[in-house]
Amino acid sequence: MTTQKKNKDDIGLTLEDWRRLHAAAAQVRALEPWLWMEEDHIFGVQDTQSDQVLFVSVSGMLGEHFAVAVYPGASELARYQLLAHAPEAQQPDLFFDMRQILVSFGKKSDLHPQEKNLVKQLGLTLKGANAWPSFRSYRPGFFPWVVDAVEARWLLLAMEQLLVVAPRIAHEPSLVFSAVDKNAMLTRMPDAHLSGGWRDEFLTVPSSTHRLQIHIPPEQIGAVRFLPQQALHLEVDVFPLRTPTGPLGVRQQLPYMLMVVDTASMFVLGFEMLFVQSSLEDMWLEAPAKLLKILAKNKLRPASLTVQRFWLGTVLHQLCVTLDIALRSDPLSVLPEVRRDMEQMLRG
Repeated sequence: MTTQKKNKDDIGLTLEDWRRLHAAAAQVRALEPWLWMEEDHIFGVQDTQSDQVLFVSVSGMLGEHFAVAVYPGASELARYQLLAHAPEAQQPDLFFDMRQILVSFGKKSDLHPQEKNLVKQLGLTLKGANAWPSFRSYRPGFFPWVVDAVEARWLLLAMEQLLVVAPRIAHEPSLVFSAVDKNAMLTRMPDAHLSGGWRDEFLTVPSSTHRLQIHIPPEQIGAVRFLPQQALHLEVDVFPLRTPTGPLGVRQQLPYMLMVVDTASMFVLGFEMLFVQSSLEDMWLEAPAKLLKILAKNKLRPASLTVQRFWLGTVLHQLCVTLDIALRSDPLSVLPEVRRDMEQMLRG
């Protein structure tokens, strides 16, 4: 008996799994639900193997990007809603903060090399504009990648239920919205007692809350706390870099950068790299210590810090109180320009 060795690209899907995904995607492409569904026509699908609710959204009404997105859980739905209402300049960063599983329809040249190999094995020949489905996984801190077995199952569930729900929305656009509770959302629930195996429920989407327990070693605070305060006003931001790191052939990481810039001179006082290890929230907790490291290296305790991201103000609040530094939540005035210059330099 021989055992097939898994290679580093193996994500746990069989050829039959891919065949089912492509079959469902072909039905979605033929239906074209984006002709009448807007992105806020979101509905839920209860995962058949867990308590996870998957939130499904369709894009393409503007005729530019045809896709079905799945947001696993209330936290990811909240991130999507934050992105949808954010200023346009902030949306690219927020996109990288959000976990989603996506099937998008485009050209064959857009497919991941692994997907190209798979469609060859499946013997698929598709014609027409935006005919080729690509199944991608987006996770904070990581390069977009082909879906794994769990994500493929979620995406298949979402597409199967979209094929049921979308025609109903065409006749009743308000179907997904509750007339009683604005926080309730149409959710498809598995039900073995029904002939179709599924029923409709309006479930209240829980608010997304994160308890951030911040701990900074006292010696790190002491290195800055007793420095004479200087009349400096600094801007601080944490943003994703678009440059993947790590070996080829496996899912690479997308690091984040914490940058500190002097508002008056536009001088970069320092930057520190952050990586998502377990969750985005755990990475947030590293920001105070990273900031302290930069301040200690420059031997300065500024008069104020300006941050734009709500979460960054949250994790830096107690530190600024301890160091008697004014913390401002305002639009950044100079750091975005410094960042653009750095990113252009990195792109070469």
